[in-house]
Amino acid sequence: MKSYINRNNMLTKQSQKELADFRAFLRVKDGVAQQIIAAALYAYHLQGYRKKRINDMFEQILSVVNMPPVIGERITGNNLIEFIHTEYGIDFERVKLQAETEQDYIKRTRKDK
Repeated sequence: MKSYINRNNMLTKQSQKELADFRAFLRVKDGVAQQIIAAALYAYHLQGYRKKRINDMFEQILSVVNMPPVIGERITGNNLIEFIHTEYGIDFERVKLQAETEQDYIKRTRKDK
C-alpha cells in the first residue's frame, strides 16, 4: 500500500544544515555576546574609565540588548550593525574574534587529565 507523504513539511539537506547551524548559533550566542561586551568594557578601562562609568556603560548596553520592539520592529544585532555602519562608517567586517585553538579546547576539557 502506498501512503501519502507531505513533502511540504520535509526539509531539504541544505535546509537541515542551515537549521543545525542556527541551532548551534543559539547555543553559543550569549557566550559570544558576553565576550564582546567584556572587550568593549575593557577598552573603556584602558581609556581610564573606572568602576562607576564602566558599570553605567554595561547597564546602557543591557538596556539596548533587552529593548522591546520599537514601532513593531525588534532590535537585533544585525539591525544595530547596519545602523552603526550607516551612521558612523564603522566596518564590522574588521572584527575577527580570537578564540582558543581546537587542540587547546580538547586539552582544557579532557576528562582524563
